[in-house]
Amino acid sequence: SILMSNQSKESKFTAQNRICMSIRYCMHLSWVTSKIYTVLELLLSVLLTILPFATLYLSKSVLDQLVDQSNGVAMVVNSIIGMTLIGVLSTVLRQGLNCIQTVHGELMQFHIQEGIVRKSMTMDMEFFDSSDYLDAMQAVKNNAAGLPGSMWNILACINCSISAVYSF
Repeated sequence: SILMSNQSKESKFTAQNRICMSIRYCMHLSWVTSKIYTVLELLLSVLLTILPFATLYLSKSVLDQLVDQSNGVAMVVNSIIGMTLIGVLSTVLRQGLNCIQTVHGELMQFHIQEGIVRKSMTMDMEFFDSSDYLDAMQAVKNNAAGLPGSMWNILACINCSISAVYSF
């Protein structure tokens, strides 16, 4: 029982370690591929996470002004215009982020494919006669397609964490 418990703890630690290494690799790959796109993605992701809280604040302001009724209609209209502008800004930023993610994903794919080609050029020709090697190389190419998606999922987790912190 104690042995099983220790093995379970070790396997959990190993799985967590692998997840951390994967996240680190994806972030490194993203950074190496394009520093500018990585920074833009992070900034836009954080902005898009914060903007709904600005809308919430303005909504609260509208309700407070409607209840108070001492500030007049102008303050309510200004708050509603602010909420509309935040909504438009959020839509524009989200579309910009989608474009950046698409271009960055393509750059990451190109970087990975370039690495595979470079590695293949340094290998002996006998490796290319091996079906095991060709299967492994095809698996790497297929799995490489999922790396940009993993990167976006990591950013989504970061966004959720930021949202959780701001919600309290």
